[in-house]
Amino acid sequence: MKPFLAVLMLVVASSAGAQENQRSGGYDLRTDDLVGVNKVPEKGGSARISKHGDCRVILNNTTLPLFVPTRTPEEWSRGDHSFLSNLPKGVSATAC
Repeated sequence: MKPFLAVLMLVVASSAGAQENQRSGGYDLRTDDLVGVNKVPEKGGSARISKHGDCRVILNNTTLPLFVPTRTPEEWSRGDHSFLSNLPKGVSATAC
């Protein structure tokens, strides 16, 4: 349980440094190398995520923030078990 709490605290700390992207009205999260996770705000929030040669704008229409795994290509975009291959209900991804 302690390692999970440490990772959670690290995710929150790294998310606090995200810069708001004025053009898209969402967050431009390009510096997730520390933990390999990007946060997408809830209720219509969006984030531009460009990792491993794949760039997508993730739109979150759920009531909870979304944490997107991007540490490896397999977590983010490659293969049947990747995030982009298994988008949660209420979440969409469009090419950048």
